[in-house]
Amino acid sequence: MPAFANIVINDGSAVAHTFGPANLDTSQQSGQAIYADRVGGIAIGFPQLYLSLTPPKSPVSAGDASDASKRVYRANLTIRVPVLESTSAATGSGIPPAPTVSLVTVCKVDFSLPERGTLAQRTDILAYVKNALAHTTVDTLVKTLEAVY
Repeated sequence: MPAFANIVINDGSAVAHTFGPANLDTSQQSGQAIYADRVGGIAIGFPQLYLSLTPPKSPVSAGDASDASKRVYRANLTIRVPVLESTSAATGSGIPPAPTVSLVTVCKVDFSLPERGTLAQRTDILAYVKNALAHTTVDTLVKTLEAVY
């Protein structure tokens, strides 16, 4: 089981960002871990990383293949990067206005991992995702908003 510790990820400019532990919700079965990149100093503008793993919901009866096919682990990764409104002018009182979020860029990756799946199958799906994200078609789609034709 991975420790709830810093995760360092590079951005598009190859700048390393440290996402530090922010909250570990163990009240849910999924045990969602939330990490935040606190460098910006303004909490509503912290980029966040969410990780969770939800085990299969119900037990399987011995020899019941129909239930076994529905039993999957759900592994989820979400990255949220908010952008704050740029406000440089102070109010009449000389106090700068409270920062607000103007937009949030989000990526969600959801894995459905059958309980009967092998380590090799889980390794393969992870490799497919990593390599698909590195492929020029996906790169172009995301960066330049050009659809596949």
